[in-house]
Amino acid sequence: MGQNLTKKEIKVLKEGNLKSIKKHFDIENSNKTNTKGKTPLHFACFRNADKQILEYLISRGSNVNQQDDNGYTPLHMLCSSHFPLLIDSLDVMLNSGAQLNISANNGKTTIHIAATNDLINLETFKYMIESGGDVNTIDGFQKTPLMCLCETEKPDPLKIRVLLEARAHVNVEDKWGFTPLHFLVKNTKDVSLIEMLIKNGAKVNAQNLQQQTPLHCLFETKSPSKSVVKVLIQSGANTSILDKQGKTVLHYTALNKEIKTGITSLLLENGSDPLKKNYQGQTPLKLSKKISNSIVNKEIKSFLSENGSTDFGKEKESIDNKVRDNMLKKITSLTTFHEIPPEEIEIIRRVGNGAFKEVFEGNWKKKCVAVAKLIEGKNFNEEQLSDFTQETITVCNLDHPNIVKYYGGCIKDTQLMIICEFCKGGDLYDLLHSKKDLNKKQKIQIAIDVANGIKYLHQNHLVHRDLKSPNVLLTEKGKAKITDFGLSKTMNTSMTFMNNTIVGTPRWMAPELLRGEQNYTNKVDIYAFGILLWEISTREIPFEGIGPFQLSGLIGFQGQRPELNENYLFFDLIKKCWDQDPQVRPTIETVIKDLQAYLLNYL
Repeated sequence: MGQNLTKKEIKVLKEGNLKSIKKHFDIENSNKTNTKGKTPLHFACFRNADKQILEYLISRGSNVNQQDDNGYTPLHMLCSSHFPLLIDSLDVMLNSGAQLNISANNGKTTIHIAATNDLINLETFKYMIESGGDVNTIDGFQKTPLMCLCETEKPDPLKIRVLLEARAHVNVEDKWGFTPLHFLVKNTKDVSLIEMLIKNGAKVNAQNLQQQTPLHCLFETKSPSKSVVKVLIQSGANTSILDKQGKTVLHYTALNKEIKTGITSLLLENGSDPLKKNYQGQTPLKLSKKISNSIVNKEIKSFLSENGSTDFGKEKESIDNKVRDNMLKKITSLTTFHEIPPEEIEIIRRVGNGAFKEVFEGNWKKKCVAVAKLIEGKNFNEEQLSDFTQETITVCNLDHPNIVKYYGGCIKDTQLMIICEFCKGGDLYDLLHSKKDLNKKQKIQIAIDVANGIKYLHQNHLVHRDLKSPNVLLTEKGKAKITDFGLSKTMNTSMTFMNNTIVGTPRWMAPELLRGEQNYTNKVDIYAFGILLWEISTREIPFEGIGPFQLSGLIGFQGQRPELNENYLFFDLIKKCWDQDPQVRPTIETVIKDLQAYLLNYL
């Protein structure tokens, strides 16, 4: 005890040869650990779970219930193995006193793990439960094994049946108020499986902390199944329940472009109101039009027409001149705002565009500039103009080497523009996902540049809220500068923001933002920076292949993160930055110290 396993000993354990293990391990070293607290028995359980090796190590005194630094016992490792778990090996552990219900640091027991491991077959899973495994134990997020199973991409119907037969609770709520049914409807199109859960008492109108029902959650998926919608409605699902933002399932439908023909009509026939306003004053009809969701928009209009409506709930999209002028006065009142006549600017080429604006390379007074234009000034809606106003007010007051330099703007003309320095190196996203060489020193320096920019923002009581690689620009010499402040907010004295609208880009967004929490701090930028560090290290796209609707639940409520390997650059810092708990995340000053240490180690 207390000694560390040598590299040679670890190699022997990983090879899994009984003869070699007998040669290297005996009573005096059977409980040695590696730097993470794992004993020889942990390794043996995880690598191949050979019955004879387990018996030998236990006979030499290996502690079957010793927990490593993460709280995992050898039995946890056995259930996590990439090898099929055999009852014989499980028997060896259980007969030697291994406990099934010990909780790891994350609260998970062996039953949580076995429920979600496809390599543990039904017979073995049943045997674990029959041997005393608690089917209603909760982990650190208050999730039961049934809930964890329903969260998986392809829930095993036979394991669900076993858990239900063992009296698993079907209406237990996790830390965020989700029930097993909330998760199951998102991860299966097997109607019989959903019916099984409902027949066992699952409440179809249970609401989580965001007041979402299982039906709301179903419409967060990329392509919800019409048959699943039907079975929920037939089981009593209420289509008119409002979530915390005042949205019904029809609002969710309007925002989902993957909706198949007929689903919107099904909701409308079962009580959904196409003209019901959410707390931002938006109806499903308006939302479907705004994002050009033609299938939903067409079915809503058809329904309204059939029911005698001819104006289709027409709503004003643009804002009147008085509102426009009042917003722009906020900009002109700033002493730091500089009006640039549009005739002084020469547009060269378009270099990018977003939902509200286009970005051009241009010339102004012999300077190469970036010109951000809002599209057709006379047709702005209030949301677009509000973002433009916020960005202009923010950049007018910023002056830092790692923040894109502001030169001025144009607001007197119908074409609204912001003029900033042009960064010839392009954006960080394009660099990271190209084949251009990027060494460790360059990666660390880019990270330090971005961190210094964040530090400046936080010192000036600003939170960016949309920090991501496309919003980091590079100069010709490779210096990184933060841009795009349309979603930035000013912090109050308690360093907390009050907002009930989800903003930003889900791949980089903090869990508390994705959950729609009203109170959040500048630690949302620290989380986003953690994702950015992962992206810099791996040069991969965060959560690639997963749609924004799925990401909200995966990140915000399930705590999922991109795969993180100990060999990755910034490994320890990434883990700290993207912690689920904002209070645990470091300050930007601490982050910079860690990055400087990385740079010194590299040099």
